[in-house]
Amino acid sequence: MLSAVYTVCGLAITSVVSLVVVNRYFNFRIYKSYPFTIVVLVSNLLLLLVTALLLPLDLHDTAAGHPNSLLFKVIWLSIYWLQFAVCWLVIPILISYVSLKYEIPANEITTKISKSIKLNLKFYLICLIALALGLFYLILSTGHGLREVKSLLMALSHLYSLSYTLILLSTGLIILPRDILRDSLELASSDKNMNTLFVNLSKINEDMNESQLNLNESAMLILSTREQENGDIIFNDLLRDCKSEIEYKLEELKSSSLLTSPLVQISNSGNHASSSITTLEKLNKNYNDFINNYYNFMYDKVKSDEIIHKLAVLQDATLNNSKGKMVVRALSLICGIFTTLLSLLVYFLELTPTKWFHGWVFVDQKLYNFFLQLAIISYNTLASLYAMSKFKFLDFHLIPNGQSSPSNALYYSLYSSRLLFPLCFNLIALIPKHSNNSEKTPVSSIFEKVLYQNLTVIPMVNFLNKFLPLLFMTIIPLSYKFDIKQKILLKVLGEEYYYQFFGLMLYEPIGEIPSTEQDIESRHRMVPNNNGSGTITGQPRISPISMATAERSPLDEDYQYSLQDGKFLFERASNSLKQSSPQHNNPLTNIQTNSTTSDSGRLNDMPASHTYL
Repeated sequence: MLSAVYTVCGLAITSVVSLVVVNRYFNFRIYKSYPFTIVVLVSNLLLLLVTALLLPLDLHDTAAGHPNSLLFKVIWLSIYWLQFAVCWLVIPILISYVSLKYEIPANEITTKISKSIKLNLKFYLICLIALALGLFYLILSTGHGLREVKSLLMALSHLYSLSYTLILLSTGLIILPRDILRDSLELASSDKNMNTLFVNLSKINEDMNESQLNLNESAMLILSTREQENGDIIFNDLLRDCKSEIEYKLEELKSSSLLTSPLVQISNSGNHASSSITTLEKLNKNYNDFINNYYNFMYDKVKSDEIIHKLAVLQDATLNNSKGKMVVRALSLICGIFTTLLSLLVYFLELTPTKWFHGWVFVDQKLYNFFLQLAIISYNTLASLYAMSKFKFLDFHLIPNGQSSPSNALYYSLYSSRLLFPLCFNLIALIPKHSNNSEKTPVSSIFEKVLYQNLTVIPMVNFLNKFLPLLFMTIIPLSYKFDIKQKILLKVLGEEYYYQFFGLMLYEPIGEIPSTEQDIESRHRMVPNNNGSGTITGQPRISPISMATAERSPLDEDYQYSLQDGKFLFERASNSLKQSSPQHNNPLTNIQTNSTTSDSGRLNDMPASHTYL
């Protein structure tokens, strides 16, 4: 009875959570012309969450001595192979399909699908070669034959995702409680961290400027393309649709009050020489370049809004001391402590022998064991997904206001699905095979019998699955503690190249330059003498501040420039929003909400003549 109630409630909760999370990053109203993409995203996340809920139930029923073998066997095999098909076939092909928006007409679905499959053939060929080599190794090393192809396929798939899963898990266990505690304890209110926010704001502003220039360049190429006069109706129709979408997106950017610089006027594009775009392939390539830079700009804009919002809240003493803020801070502190304890528990389980403490967590059949196992697998999943959302892989990123591009949303859904079973296999590896208490002999769960035992067919995969977590769970916390990654990059690149690539100083410059307006201006001018000539004995007389500046390295100067630039950007945003919202004492504290709602409303009105997958 408990299992049935738990399953029904769990399915209801996971369904709601899946819809809410997907809608946060891929708004259903904005992307209503992509129904199949929405179905894939929601279904994939639902499978991930359902698996995280069902595994503790399987473990608990097995420990209690009444496992539902047939039902769980069907469930696990169905979920695994459905996930396998989604993350190795459906999503990769769908990503390619979305990228062919203006290369093939929308009504030629079969042609688009076949072209998408062809684009993935190279990847599938590499997978087949790896499968053949793995089968050859399996036959030579263990004596198994072709009957073990299924086990080999599962083992190679697991091995492919294992390393990055452990990296995300180890990172998420650190940064999730750290970020929650940082927000609750107001650690960012120190001058040093405030300066870091200003420098980050300046760097993001530079990225926004670069994205604007690139998207303008791609837009100009497309908008200056003339329709062909040779009667190519398909090319002309797709060109008009592409121009219409680009003009709309540019107009949407122009209407934003937080643009870093004016966009190029496109209305006179007909005066420009015709571009070299003569085929649908070139048109689609330039459109993809434009759309990548467009979403890069939107991503940086949201990050800029978040930093401005943080700075505004930190500088608003009234808001910081309000009762509502104190309640939120207290709840965040409780969540931070709870997640910290869970992270410590997971690290303890991963780094210690299974005979020490693991039996108390996994072998007993009490109710607290069930909820503890549920908390561990759910927290591991949440921490890994949180770490993934914080990383930007090339041009793939999530925008937390519903405006992520279809390709980016599918990309993260793909790697989320590849997180699922490595996390479950990792949990199974923590269960002790022997117990010190003879009355509590561990019994293999249905999940372990049906899926996990396939990994033990290949000794190397079984070894890596057990001991690779020890390696990552040791290295990554030490890397965060001692900045190992930063020190290696510094050694390889040097300070100046490190700053150029990553845009952040490793330390606060010594001898901070005063930040008053007079002092900032005096950095670049001479101090006049008594006769006003500004010189003594024919040599420039430098102010003490300028002398201090002269002793500083170019790296320090770059930092100071970014710091002052970030402060200027914050003041400009503050003044702009105060003028547009005089009824608010500090409208910057509402900047995130405003940007989300207004953008969603505008994008919903975008003309869409076709429905895409």
